[in-house]
Amino acid sequence: MPLVIKSINYNSLYTDYINGEFNELQSPLNIDWRNVSAKNLPLTSVQQQTKKILKNQNSDLSSENAKKYLQILDDPDAEIIITGQQLGLFLSPIYTIYKAITVIKLVEKLNRDNSNRKKYIPVFWLETEDHDFPEINHFGIWNSSMQPQELTYNGKDYKRKSIRHYQISDDIGQLFTELSEKLIETEFTPDLLSLLKKNYSADTGWVSGTRELFKQLFHDQGLLFFEPGHPEIKSLSTPFFIRLLKNTEKISELFLKRSQVLAASGYPNQVMPLRDKTFVHIEDEQQNRIHVQYRDGNFYLNNRNLNLSTSHLEDFVTRNAQKLSTTVVSRPVLQSWFLPVAAYVAGPAEIAYWAQLSPLFAEFDLSIPAIYPRISMTLIEPKINRFIDKHEIDLSQMARKESDFLNNFFSEIGVEGMDPFPDFKESVLQSAGNISEYLKSVDPTLIPSVQKLIEKIQNQIDVLANKTLQARQRKAQTVTNQLEQVHHAIFPEGHPQERFVSIIYFLNKYGPGIINELIDGMDCENFQHQVIAIGKR
Repeated sequence: MPLVIKSINYNSLYTDYINGEFNELQSPLNIDWRNVSAKNLPLTSVQQQTKKILKNQNSDLSSENAKKYLQILDDPDAEIIITGQQLGLFLSPIYTIYKAITVIKLVEKLNRDNSNRKKYIPVFWLETEDHDFPEINHFGIWNSSMQPQELTYNGKDYKRKSIRHYQISDDIGQLFTELSEKLIETEFTPDLLSLLKKNYSADTGWVSGTRELFKQLFHDQGLLFFEPGHPEIKSLSTPFFIRLLKNTEKISELFLKRSQVLAASGYPNQVMPLRDKTFVHIEDEQQNRIHVQYRDGNFYLNNRNLNLSTSHLEDFVTRNAQKLSTTVVSRPVLQSWFLPVAAYVAGPAEIAYWAQLSPLFAEFDLSIPAIYPRISMTLIEPKINRFIDKHEIDLSQMARKESDFLNNFFSEIGVEGMDPFPDFKESVLQSAGNISEYLKSVDPTLIPSVQKLIEKIQNQIDVLANKTLQARQRKAQTVTNQLEQVHHAIFPEGHPQERFVSIIYFLNKYGPGIINELIDGMDCENFQHQVIAIGKR
């Protein structure tokens, strides 16, 4: 099975980064973990306090690994390997799961390699401040014919309200009805639906339901969870936001210049610098997140009654600590300000924008953590694996567009030989003519019998030709159907599998043991796209 599907295209910066050809960030191919750790020590008082809050936030975890990591948190030298993601419905798409597994496996490796000082802890930053509800209210599965099915929770979209304020509504019942109808029924279906309904019942908080599902799926691995919207964390962040806003002009200039350098080097910006906007959001009375803007020494909100000078900034931030949140640019800096982050596990787009914001860390007297690529992967089920082998499909050359894939396949195998039946009928007619000539000299009255015989033979040839044609069409349709299923499995609706399908599909088909199968099968040190066969039973 090839390890690369070339048509899964990543941004150029990420490709250069994983191949050791981008030098502006420390290459993941040779991270000096001892040096990374040295830059994080000693811990600041904020980091020490945050570690205690992190421990309290995870006091409900009960596995042996969780207890071990919570105990390691007390070590003053303990460091965090962290990742984060929007809280997609049912932890979708599946690369959210891959991020968590990358963190878990990297921590296990680092602690194993430093067996005399096991001090790394796996943490998932729950991105509760995000407000892009249409990006997280749906998930993908396949039906029994491998047709992609996207299911959507039709709860109310509160537009710019942070997801931490969302409650699951009664609309979830309609989604569960649809899910029950479209899931392939297996021995695992009843327990899975029960688990989902328990964690996503009406009036349950979106964040708490997501965390609970996460916790249960990774119970044995001891993954910890960080909730940045917690009131204690909000209060603790006040000095960060004061500093971030006070230095708006300098930080914006650093970000702009860095972005321009990358663009000039041929790396398109993942996050565009925004004129007159700070890297801070604030919630209004309706809990809508609004960008705090800045011009000529004053902070303001568009169409809002706020005009704030720098001299009143500290009082304003202190009074509004519970309402302030970061942007995509300032969030990574806040993570390291709160916690001693040794490494952040990032996807391709994230790595590209981390390259844009690296100068910002120095402004907060922080060292940028190691940026570690998350596992990128396509899962191949047994049936799909059989079709791939049967038709000798080269996944590395698979076209992302289904029609291109099918056309390429059939053009390469060619057309089955020319239809022999017309020649067969012509030869029969020729032989019949010869026999008729012979009968003229023997007994001309026998010639009509020959003609009837020839008609019968031609009719039988036509029947056989039609049956053969139908058989060829069935064979071609069967092949086409199998090829379509392969393509739907690799590129559902034209998207890479990891960006469409939910872990729910695999949990339903293979049970909770699929999590351990994925953990065992993934290689966290392989930064190329991995293709892994699953369900070998």
